[in-house]
Amino acid sequence: MGGDVNFLNFPNDNDYQQHKQVIIIIIRRFSVALLLTLVAGCTEKSSRESDWDSYIEQLTSITNKNKENKLIIIPPNTWVVAHIEPMAENSPSMSLIEFWQLKACELHQTIAERNSGLGRFQQSSQKLLYELAVIDQIPRCVLIIQAEFPELAAELKLLRANKLKALPASIYQATINGPEWARLHSNLQTEALNIASALSALRQLAGFSEQWIRGDFSQSTSNVEVLLGQIYHSNAASYLLRFAQRELAYYQLANQTFISQLAAAPLCLQPSPTRKARRFHGLVTHYFNHNIQQTGSTTLQTWRELNEVLTRIETSLPGLISSQQQAYIDHRHNVQTSLVAAQRDHARMATELLAQCGLAVNSG
Repeated sequence: MGGDVNFLNFPNDNDYQQHKQVIIIIIRRFSVALLLTLVAGCTEKSSRESDWDSYIEQLTSITNKNKENKLIIIPPNTWVVAHIEPMAENSPSMSLIEFWQLKACELHQTIAERNSGLGRFQQSSQKLLYELAVIDQIPRCVLIIQAEFPELAAELKLLRANKLKALPASIYQATINGPEWARLHSNLQTEALNIASALSALRQLAGFSEQWIRGDFSQSTSNVEVLLGQIYHSNAASYLLRFAQRELAYYQLANQTFISQLAAAPLCLQPSPTRKARRFHGLVTHYFNHNIQQTGSTTLQTWRELNEVLTRIETSLPGLISSQQQAYIDHRHNVQTSLVAAQRDHARMATELLAQCGLAVNSG
């Protein structure tokens, strides 16, 4: 035993094993408690949801209706980038002599950069910018070389016509089917990220896209990649759709309580306000207007504006959107239509119930 030191001072191995088991149990219980704490933190309701829950609870309390229905939120289909076979290369196929015949044109430098080592590995947005540059520069180059090199000028005109036909597909690949769009629709962070900047960028891109398809290439494209970067760093489409889906689910839940009350006995047997009726009036006017309607109106207006600009871009590219992307878009439109209808139903039924008691929404 001499110089050995037993720091835990266990007289035998059985005592050691017992103490070991106790320590393991304590660690396990602590781990479970920590996990529950973390889960609770992750699932903590937002103040918006708490306001809605309070409204629903008060509605069911005043109307004496059991809260039989549950909040149901139907998730959208996942935004999927469509796999598309690479388009045939539309770059000029010309000899070295013909290439040098373009020396007097800015098109010469554009093609040279495209054929460089870096130029061959372009993202979809960079490919779009190249296509736009070639389409824009060919007419000016034709004017320069037509007298001296008429055959090459004719080839360039044909090339431009082909690129114009393929332009909608290039726009689709760089926007709706690009990584920026996927990020915009799939970023599930709970906080809103850069919504205003993304909305501004989308509006500018929508304008660009419409101009390009009309054949107007007068606007500079120098900030297109900056705009796409602003879109990439936002979760506007995902965040606002999730917000609208929750709003729709809560409106539907509140409306079910109204429907149950309207199907049962009147809120008031006589058209005169009772204490219950005044509580109901205060809830659906003051509480609802202040805590629900007003606080959510700005976010929902932003969502409507986002839908408008996304729809502008989507409808400008018919026949290119994949079936999975279209299903996501259809779901977004359905949520918007259903939410408007649910809001109108809520106002109509609240007014009808108040009228049973001789009250109106704007009465004192």
